[in-house]
Amino acid sequence: MDMTTNWLEQRFEMSQQLLSTCVSDGIVILDLAHGTYLGLDRVASSIWPLVTTQASGREIVDQICSQFDVPEPTAMSDVGNFLRELVERRLIRPMDTWDEHR
Repeated sequence: MDMTTNWLEQRFEMSQQLLSTCVSDGIVILDLAHGTYLGLDRVASSIWPLVTTQASGREIVDQICSQFDVPEPTAMSDVGNFLRELVERRLIRPMDTWDEHR
């Protein structure tokens, strides 16, 4: 994801090839298409449900600032990096850009 675009305005949707479940210390996401999994820590586990309900980047940042009492620049950096990782792993995509043939 090109973070120079206004990702704060962007909404995301998850791949249809995912399963996720809560575990004692976070969330585990299974990527059925690639046979891999990703374990999420406490903060990432707070972001994931917002992504799955198509919250905007701004809504996610605001929630993280409120929930974890962190400064906005820190939340923006952390959320942006996490969303970028999810896009690079093809677990989510910005809405309107999914390439079903990949």
